[in-house]
Amino acid sequence: MSDQFARDGFDMKTNISDHHDMSLYSFTSKGYYPIGASQSYGEICIPAVGSRYIRASGFSNSGDIKIDTRNMTVEVCANVTISSLLNKLESAGYYLKVVPGSADATVGGCVSADVHGKSSFRYGAFSNYIEQIRLFNFAARKIIILNRNDELFRLTVAGYGATGLILGVKLRMFIKPGNSFELKYVRACDLKSIVNLMRVKSNEFETSAVWFSVQASKTYAKLIMGRWCKREVKNSTPMFLSKYIFKSLGFFRWRRKIHWVLAWYIHAKKEPSYITQFDMHFPLSAVKGWQYMFGDSFIERQFLIKFERCDSFVDELEKLMRQCRVNSPFCAIKFFNETGVGVMNFVRPGVSFNIIHSPSELGFIGGINSLMVKYDAVEYLAKSKFGVSTFPRGYDNYLKWLKVQEENSTMSLYAESSRANVFR
Repeated sequence: MSDQFARDGFDMKTNISDHHDMSLYSFTSKGYYPIGASQSYGEICIPAVGSRYIRASGFSNSGDIKIDTRNMTVEVCANVTISSLLNKLESAGYYLKVVPGSADATVGGCVSADVHGKSSFRYGAFSNYIEQIRLFNFAARKIIILNRNDELFRLTVAGYGATGLILGVKLRMFIKPGNSFELKYVRACDLKSIVNLMRVKSNEFETSAVWFSVQASKTYAKLIMGRWCKREVKNSTPMFLSKYIFKSLGFFRWRRKIHWVLAWYIHAKKEPSYITQFDMHFPLSAVKGWQYMFGDSFIERQFLIKFERCDSFVDELEKLMRQCRVNSPFCAIKFFNETGVGVMNFVRPGVSFNIIHSPSELGFIGGINSLMVKYDAVEYLAKSKFGVSTFPRGYDNYLKWLKVQEENSTMSLYAESSRANVFR
């Protein structure tokens, strides 16, 4: 792709923070649009077939991080990854309260998707800690500094690139409360009890999440919680399963049995007492290739149930998964308690379910659709290896977002159709 840029007169070595209006316009006018690292769990981050785009990681200023200890803020270029930012902050004794589940996501991508993490039940979304955004606005064709009270700020946060190119971000940072995370975990054999336990315990810990799997007559559920402590530990995230092992499962005749063993292993294995913040925030980063465990394709659904309707919902969900023999070791539950500031932000109070399964389980797909209608569930993400994203289905202000896209001429970048060959 860099050769194509060279033919069109675009210099990939240009420092993005030093761009002038005309040099920015030189590639946007040719139909190129910027994207992050494509680390989002939703297909909205994936360019449409035929679109012309650039990856922010192609620029040369990925180390541009400026810490302001007096004002407790950090200025960072949009193409810096979350792992690079956290490493820099940690070495200086600071941290961020909300980070996504992927260490390789860019800061600009975190703004664009208004990410949440395993601490969202306490601290809300990423946008709660954004002080300022430096944006090249496509409609105005100039660089704009956005503050929290600006309407364009709300359209850019959780805007998925609709307003323009995010150049840099000023974030609030915090003094690191400890050196590592003290880990606690509790096992359960049904979903209702683990959700209720999470509701009681969540405010005592910095982060929490439930991993669960329904296997024949058994339900495996584990609540994992972490809080800062003073103990020193080394970054020792294990890569206990490689991409190639998971890929091979897709061709293995008895993979359902292997998934059962994997679910039992995740549930039964003894968690360490103390881990690093990286181990706590990015567990799936260590499990390479998990998306291949169903073979050539998979379906991932994420939806939100109101707290007051959750007990009866999980009973029906567990029964449905057992009846349909849904076999996935990587289903998850999280809590949301706050809303974000972005127009297209999905975070709202409730219990979030993340269910990954095989696309061949048609009975389950129909059953879960009926359950979501019955319980007024908000589906904020659905993706598959080859399917079209259902991104707009549960979002507020979707029509307003479409209008902003149209005003900024970004409609062609994230098309809602024909994404079959761009998932990666």
